[in-house]
Amino acid sequence: MKGECETCGAKLVEYKHGLSKGLCRSLIQVAVTFKDTKAHEIKEMGLDYNHRCNFQKLKYWGLVEKVGEQTGKGGLWRITEDGKDFVQGKYLCQNSFGRIAVKLIGMMVTTSLFSMSQMGGN
Repeated sequence: MKGECETCGAKLVEYKHGLSKGLCRSLIQVAVTFKDTKAHEIKEMGLDYNHRCNFQKLKYWGLVEKVGEQTGKGGLWRITEDGKDFVQGKYLCQNSFGRIAVKLIGMMVTTSLFSMSQMGGN
């Protein structure tokens, strides 16, 4: 996707996120460790640095959600019912999502999420 924001003229940038094996392993590890859908501190999930940093991407598929304070690093996260069903093999989700962002002088403002299949992607 190329173009400009109709409102401010800033460059639009597309980011594609895949549901990788690493993200799935993180979700499974948390599901097995806690065996619930209650909110837990991300630091207590037993994830290594890389998986902790990328865990939030699971929200693009509705498999996890941040609870409470929405800004900043870390915080409380919980597996959603869809996430629990996904781990148990009862829920299917798309393998990739895209994120359209507007770049403004070193800042990034996410403007929308979309399904790659809705956009004709993989």
